[in-house]
Amino acid sequence: MKRYLFLMAFACLSYQLLAQIGINTESPQQLLHVDAKGNTSANSNVSDDVVIDKSGKVGVGVLSPTAKLHIETTVSLPAIHLADGSEGDGKILGSKDANGNMTWLTPPTSWTKVVNFTGGLRNYLNGYSALLLSVQLPESGNYIVMLRWWGTANTSFGLISAYLNIKEGVNNVANDAADVNKDNIEYYIKYPQSGAPFSFTSYLRGSFTANKWLKLYISPSTPMPAGQYSWTIGNTTSKELNPTVIILKI
Repeated sequence: MKRYLFLMAFACLSYQLLAQIGINTESPQQLLHVDAKGNTSANSNVSDDVVIDKSGKVGVGVLSPTAKLHIETTVSLPAIHLADGSEGDGKILGSKDANGNMTWLTPPTSWTKVVNFTGGLRNYLNGYSALLLSVQLPESGNYIVMLRWWGTANTSFGLISAYLNIKEGVNNVANDAADVNKDNIEYYIKYPQSGAPFSFTSYLRGSFTANKWLKLYISPSTPMPAGQYSWTIGNTTSKELNPTVIILKI
């Protein structure tokens, strides 16, 4: 008789372990379902419900969570309140260490500089690296350099190009041996008519250290050999008809 009672008790326990558990509800819809107000009907009135499904996903205000932690709420009721002493107006939630622990962080500051090339005629020979600009950066971070070129060339080769690259330097001296290359690109232009204006836009990016110099270089290439032709800017004082460089810290 004791053996039969034990088997019956084990069967009942197994059934209870597999059953859904409801708190303040007689119709639990997940492995664990807490209905704080006791008013859930199907998928209605679930804003106060908390569930855990069989995959271990937790839902707050939702009966079928689609993430490890799924919260649905309203604008008037914040989804998360974290007070660890780092909170403040305008802070963003982010990782404070390599282990993924979260805290409130001050957003990184932005910085922008715009340079217009209107300082007179400049010729850049093909095959030679020329310093377009050098800017000392106030902060460490990632920077994007956007070049909007506008100029002419004295060749009818048909296909011309230029190498563009940015370097980090300890001074504003052109082609300094201590310059460290950060990014580069070669841009091609169909150019069948000598002296005709052309324009293009190109982007470069790199990580720079505070107080170092960001240097933008240009080296016209095709056709060869070196010194055969040049790219020219400064034929006009108009900002719109000369190159512009925008430097953004992101």
